[in-house]
Amino acid sequence: MIGKGYFSSEENLTSQNLVITNQADWNTFLTLLNVNTNYSSTFSETNINFSDFKIIAIIDSQRADTGHSVNIDTVVENQDNITVDYSLLNSGSGFTEIMQPYHIVRIPRINKPVIFQ
Repeated sequence: MIGKGYFSSEENLTSQNLVITNQADWNTFLTLLNVNTNYSSTFSETNINFSDFKIIAIIDSQRADTGHSVNIDTVVENQDNITVDYSLLNSGSGFTEIMQPYHIVRIPRINKPVIFQ
């Protein structure tokens, strides 16, 4: 896992599922995250060897409290694709604050399409 948590309301990123396969796109993503707050400083790593790995990132929409989260449950290589199963969770508790849950992981670089479900 590279990072999991919440972006503040200042970021207001588009809710999306991303597959990042090169350094230029990774740099753009990190720059976007670090406009108002240095989120990447909390990541377990930011130097990725894109010859060997790719990044899977899920960014949920803005939520009204910190009781919401997103979790990448499994990443499975199938014959024709890679399937990423994820959950959008709500514990029903948390602090009232506008934020966006995210989960970012590194997986081996396999040249198959990624399917999110």
